[in-house]
Amino acid sequence: RQAVLEEMGSTMKALGAIAKSDVEAERSNLVLQANKMRELAPKPWPYFGQETAVARVNSDAKASIWADPAGFKKAETDFIAAADALAAVAAKGDNKVVGEKIAALGATCGACHKQFKK
Repeated sequence: RQAVLEEMGSTMKALGAIAKSDVEAERSNLVLQANKMRELAPKPWPYFGQETAVARVNSDAKASIWADPAGFKKAETDFIAAADALAAVAAKGDNKVVGEKIAALGATCGACHKQFKK
């Protein structure tokens, strides 16, 4: 779980850097990173099953993950939808739309971290 989350963080950092630079010049990297995020988006969630609620050694996960499974599921679906939306416009979207999709993806990360990460 940790490796997937770290890779997602690195990918988000790369997407943020692209959003702050020249999107057109970075288009091929944008497509690569957006597709990578879409591929990673569904991967960490199964590792937060109820059986992992007790064994949280060296974990930044808050107990709210298991206390509010519906909220955590919403965070999951919001993140996956935002990753899909970015990947859908990465190759052909204009810079403004791409920037908005990257910002929306980042907002889903932040919302989940605020509620479910120490």
